[in-house]
Amino acid sequence: MLKSLNASVAVVLIAALVGCAGKQYVPPPEGASDVATASFKSASRMNSSLQVMQFDKKGCYQGNTDVPREGATPLRLAAGEERFFMLSATSNSDSCKSVVSFTPETNGRYRLVEQKEFPHGILGVRMCGVRVEREAGDGRFVGVNSQHWRMQQVSFKCFRAAPAGDSSPSTLRITRPVEESLPKTIEKR
Repeated sequence: MLKSLNASVAVVLIAALVGCAGKQYVPPPEGASDVATASFKSASRMNSSLQVMQFDKKGCYQGNTDVPREGATPLRLAAGEERFFMLSATSNSDSCKSVVSFTPETNGRYRLVEQKEFPHGILGVRMCGVRVEREAGDGRFVGVNSQHWRMQQVSFKCFRAAPAGDSSPSTLRITRPVEESLPKTIEKR
């Protein structure tokens, strides 16, 4: 009895781990004309990462792919399609997650900059966020319009993005039609 229970638990754990891999972001093909690029500028080299998020047709979170740090080959993005990004930051025993979205423009070079606020020195992360910037013609980076989100669990298997600061029950769904809010790229497992 105990042996079969252990085997059942192992099967469930393996299935859960395989499911956690989720769907990865697929960038536009080489040679595509409506493309932008993005990179991640961390506040520190330690304990933070930024991922581009994937959602299914119902708006449920499905997986993510790391965004390269500044200095590496940037991530290619389809221009004109809203993209969601999640920052994961930790410091000591504190952790913070922040979700932001924006719609890249053709040939835009974007930098997503980690923002952290430390309450007293390096005691821990109190807040974190992402500032979206685009390279201007003179090489400077300037802020662009972006939307901040929070993730809400709407069912056992479904987490959706809801506008940050809005806690009404209506935020259990994406506020725009799914077809307009979600990427139109091919997803693979």
